[in-house]
Order: sequence, then C-alpha cells, then structure tokens
Amino acid sequence: MAQGRLDEARASLERAVALDPGFVEAHGNLGNLWLNTGSPSKAESAYQRGLEANPEHPDLRYNLGRALYEQGRWDDAEAAFRDTIRVDANHALAHWNLSHVLLLQGRFGEAWPEYEWRWQCPGFTTQLPNLGNLNTFVSTKTGTASTDWSFAGKASKDGHSGHRFDPTLFGKTTMPP
Repeated sequence: MAQGRLDEARASLERAVALDPGFVEAHGNLGNLWLNTGSPSKAESAYQRGLEANPEHPDLRYNLGRALYEQGRWDDAEAAFRDTIRVDANHALAHWNLSHVLLLQGRFGEAWPEYEWRWQCPGFTTQLPNLGNLNTFVSTKTGTASTDWSFAGKASKDGHSGHRFDPTLFGKTTMPP
C-alpha cells in the first residue's frame, strides 16, 4: 500500500484474511485500503469482519465510524464513535470525529465538549487551537468558502444548511484561548 501498488496490496490482504479470518490487522488494513480509495461500503464490510474476530478493537470501531461517516450515515457513525470511546475512553480521534458528526446534526451542546476534549490529549495541547479546521471541515461539505466562522447547521444526506458560527450556541461566550 505504501508503494502505491494497491491491486497487489488488496490481493495480499484478501488472501491473508481468507487464510486467517481472525487476522484483525489484515481486516483493518483492507478496510483502510477501501476507505482511502473511495469505497466506504467495502471498507465498512472489512471493518465489520475484523470486529467479528475482535469485537473490542477500538481502531476497527473508529475506522468503521469513518466509513459510515463517508456514506453520510450520521447516526451510525455517531454510534461507532461512541462505541470506540466506550472501549477506549482516551481515543482522541473518536472524540474529534464524534464532535463533527454532532455538529453536522446541529447538536451543538453535545458537540462542543467533544470538540474541546482534544485539549486533554498531549498531542493537541501544544498546538494553538485551529478552529479553522471546523470552517474547512464544513466548507468542504457545503461547497462554500468563508473567512469567518461559518459551519453547516443541520446536515442531511441531501445537503447542508449553513449559518454564521455563534459560540454561544455551545454555551460559550468566547472562543477557547
């Protein structure tokens, strides 16, 4: 996969899981290959098969959430991210992506604590808050570009409605330092 020989990688991974259905890492890598090549439903299947072998594997659960998210299945993605957090309460990317799913659903009060959770992680606390990620994240979903605080309000599979960002929606009157 790292060499860009995706057909060979896919064949090798499929052979590995055929030889050993309990080879969780091979299921995960096959799922990652499918997800990174634009086939989230195939990725979902690979992650599910890996979870059959190891139901408590947090990274498989997290990646399942990503595959569901890519399919626009917000409720299912939310459940997968929450399940990841149940298995590994410190899974930073699960908290981060859960915040995005909640924001897309307009559930701001629930989203904000998950969005800010990243400050509890050593890898994040040394960075300045890049709240532009929220703007960029949403801009790719809405097809709009903005230099101010904007984001998708309530998302659906059919489209997104955008409006101006208001930090008071999250119970905050100022942005994080």
